[in-house]
Amino acid sequence: MKTMKKSIILVVSIATLLISTIPILAATATVTDGTGDVHHWVVNNGVGSWETATVTKPNIDIIEVSLITNTTNVTLTLKVSGVIEDSQNIKYMINYSSSDTTYKVWYWNGSGGGIGTKLIGLVVTSGKVTKSGNTVSAVFTLIGDSSNVELFGSAFQYTEYNNLMKEYWVDYAPDSYFHNNTSGPTGDITPPSKVTGLVVTDAHNGKLNLSWSAATDNVAVNRYRIYRDGAFADNTTSTSFQDIGRTNGVTYSYVVSAVDKAGNEGLKSDPVQGTPTPSGGGGTTDTQVPTQVTGLIVDDAHDGKLNLSWNVATDNVAVGHYKIYRDNVFIHNSSTTSYQDTELTNDQAYVYQVSAVDTSGNEGDRSDHISGTPTASSVIPEPKPKTPGFEIVVLAAALVITITLLRRKK
Repeated sequence: MKTMKKSIILVVSIATLLISTIPILAATATVTDGTGDVHHWVVNNGVGSWETATVTKPNIDIIEVSLITNTTNVTLTLKVSGVIEDSQNIKYMINYSSSDTTYKVWYWNGSGGGIGTKLIGLVVTSGKVTKSGNTVSAVFTLIGDSSNVELFGSAFQYTEYNNLMKEYWVDYAPDSYFHNNTSGPTGDITPPSKVTGLVVTDAHNGKLNLSWSAATDNVAVNRYRIYRDGAFADNTTSTSFQDIGRTNGVTYSYVVSAVDKAGNEGLKSDPVQGTPTPSGGGGTTDTQVPTQVTGLIVDDAHDGKLNLSWNVATDNVAVGHYKIYRDNVFIHNSSTTSYQDTELTNDQAYVYQVSAVDTSGNEGDRSDHISGTPTASSVIPEPKPKTPGFEIVVLAAALVITITLLRRKK
């Protein structure tokens, strides 16, 4: 009996060893998609329509989406017929679901990310995303079942021309996932408002500080994009930014745009320039303030709006911007010598002052006070025809006198 038990244990051990050495085949799945099937949506002056799905757009024309799983990893891949582009208006996505886990991959504007979520136990893993040629790939740690329940990819591109025409290209693999044949693309495609009030608030020791007014969006502004000398420099979620590592004495030009949560980018701000200068360490620090702002007037005040303008201030280096104060409270920066204050109450008086600030952050004396009261636009009545009156009476009397004199002559 003991010999039999030892034999059984030995057989089980050998079997276990053999099973552990057998290689586990990788699970694979591939979705292929033909070329030339990119859907094209056009909105022209508010009227939209889908074009026939034969648009040539190789940068988003998906030809294949695939997955490979083994005992430790999940690899997801998307391929297009052209080249994967790094653009803020182009996005690539892969979605893979097993019986208990979902994996999502995205690549946009030169960077990507991925997240895997196991529904039971709330296990989460991140994916490493890479791009090469016509391919976007992501590798995840396997955290659940590897059976393929759903696998699809998408790529889309969006552009806008002068706020009049909007174009939207989209491709799905498989193409059966395209459902917007009559209604157009879903989701938010409205960009934020143009950034205004961009100014350089300080420029010293190889650093420039920027600030601007908050933009608005139909949903929500997500971040701002800063461009230096025409090239993208950085993102920020606030309405200010410090650019470091600049060269003293060199002038830099900046513009800023707002981006919403859907990735729509608004129009770029008007450009501003700044030149960092040294301070301390034997350098010269600019402590001289600009001249006092003069000539502040109210140009117009109607319908809850009030227009201000003033003369140009001067500085020993350069005036960077102007600060507008309403009722002794700062309300706005302006890089020009005019400003429109909005959302005011008609028939209420407001008091304004303006000061100049140089590129070193020195603020000059505020201007003299000026007040303005917006009023509702009046409607000029049309001239009414005069009612026959005294003029007709006089004319009739003259006619009677004339006739009488003529009769007497006869």
